[in-house]
Amino acid sequence: MADELELIRSRIDIVDLVSERVALKRAGKNWKGLCPFHDDRNPSFNVSPDLGIFKCWSCGATGDLFTWVMRTENVEFPEALRMLAKRAGVELKQGSQGLSATQREQWTEAMDLAQGFFRRSLEKSEQAKDYLSRRGIGGDVADSWGLGYAPDVGEALVAELKRHQIPLAEAQKLFLVDGDAVRGFQDRFRGRITFPTHDDRGHLVAFGGRTIGDAIPKYINSSDTPLYSKRRVLYGMHRAKEAMRQSGHGVLVEGYLDVIACHRAGIESAVASLGTALSEDHCRLLKRWCDRVTILYDADEAGQKAADRAQELLKTAGIAVELALMPDGQDPDTLLRTIGPSGVLQAVERSLKPTDFKLLQLRKRMSPTEDGFWKEAVAIIAAEPEVNELARHIDALCSEYPYVRDKVRARDILDRQVRGLRKGHRRSGGARKEIKAVVAMTGPKMDAAERTILAAFCNQDCRSAAWEAVADHELFSHATARAIAETLTTTFQQAPAGEPAVWLGVIADEEIRQRLAELASDPLLRIDPVVLSDAINQLRKRREERSVAALREGANEPDLAQIQAKLQALKGGFSTPK
Repeated sequence: MADELELIRSRIDIVDLVSERVALKRAGKNWKGLCPFHDDRNPSFNVSPDLGIFKCWSCGATGDLFTWVMRTENVEFPEALRMLAKRAGVELKQGSQGLSATQREQWTEAMDLAQGFFRRSLEKSEQAKDYLSRRGIGGDVADSWGLGYAPDVGEALVAELKRHQIPLAEAQKLFLVDGDAVRGFQDRFRGRITFPTHDDRGHLVAFGGRTIGDAIPKYINSSDTPLYSKRRVLYGMHRAKEAMRQSGHGVLVEGYLDVIACHRAGIESAVASLGTALSEDHCRLLKRWCDRVTILYDADEAGQKAADRAQELLKTAGIAVELALMPDGQDPDTLLRTIGPSGVLQAVERSLKPTDFKLLQLRKRMSPTEDGFWKEAVAIIAAEPEVNELARHIDALCSEYPYVRDKVRARDILDRQVRGLRKGHRRSGGARKEIKAVVAMTGPKMDAAERTILAAFCNQDCRSAAWEAVADHELFSHATARAIAETLTTTFQQAPAGEPAVWLGVIADEEIRQRLAELASDPLLRIDPVVLSDAINQLRKRREERSVAALREGANEPDLAQIQAKLQALKGGFSTPK
């Protein structure tokens, strides 16, 4: 893969790539503009074509062309690799992308054929169109979401795929057909409205089907396929991500029709997990696009249990969570049909923080006059992670405390109960252990001499001399500087030739790679042979001083003469190496 990465870097100009999103102006050897990753008023964003990196000196965002695509498109590295390889005209080997380009094209063709077939079948079926009409879905909505219909015929799609010479064994891998060559193949979806599912890049990867009759199960969702992982794809994400990016807010619902209903009501950041509960991968996907999620699940017991689990996963992923109040027996789809868009909007707008939501659900089950209410209420409040919220919840409840009339005293009692339970929670996590912080001896802060030598490594005129210094790891006292030096000599057998934009990518450690690129692009460092020579001499002198200090620490009388000689040599200084 290293050869492919190097080839991609050599064919794509990072200035051209970045300038598609950022207005850049030349600033000497580099280019400058407003940073897209924070509210930048004065241009602090730099792109170096020589180094092949971008760097914001204000917010710290930095990286190469792969990092740029990953951050701006919100994709993982494999997808960024595919996108840039396509742009560069580089054909990736099978090991680089998990499957051959020919195989992927065949699967994509099969999915597109199936979608076209389902769409045409919907136009021909009055029964299917009548069903959608009863659900409040007209032709424009069906067209917008690509809804289709799978005829209630055993081999209708099979015949269509065979006509286009798609191997049915491959179609089976995509959850389009079932069976085998001996028993024959049959359609997976029959007598069902079909919902095409796309990944967050907009690629068609799966289908779901909803019966229009009494067939069981009501819904059929695609199993995992070579194109689709249900733990990593959220229905509607390709349409919702831009709204999430702009608002920082996502809405999580339970099914296809709920997503469509929310979008029709103006809530364009709605998505759903399909055929599985919300997963950690789903949460990571949401985290790329938003930092707050409202859970809008059904009001029944199953929906509330699913919401409880979902909120824990979302909070673990660093996403703020709110829960919407759904009327009993309602979901977004039925709300839209019975009340209209305002019903769905109000449900989202009136969402509550998790603790408020749990206390409200408790009130539906019990009265504050019951002993059990206060035991549960204290437990709910004690579990609140935000300390600032504790006082608010206690203040809201103390006036209803039935055992004392004095509100101040009631507040004190509840406060002690809550804090006592929180302490108990901390102890129940296991026996207390004394944790000793291990502080790494990283030596002094990386100074100008160390920074100069490492930055000079990216300068073609100075690289040879810098290579000799870098190979002497003991020159560097700072842990990061030494780690960079060791990584360079481990990665390369000799000083690499050419522009850093090409060979920087060969360094496997991303943190080391970006740290080196930052040093090389630091405008405060002046790099030339004379400055480099002075920096090398400084580090050599300091190494000798460290050696003398070590000798003195454990010296006996006979060693004093040797130490004195060392000190005398240091006072005499060092000559510039030739």
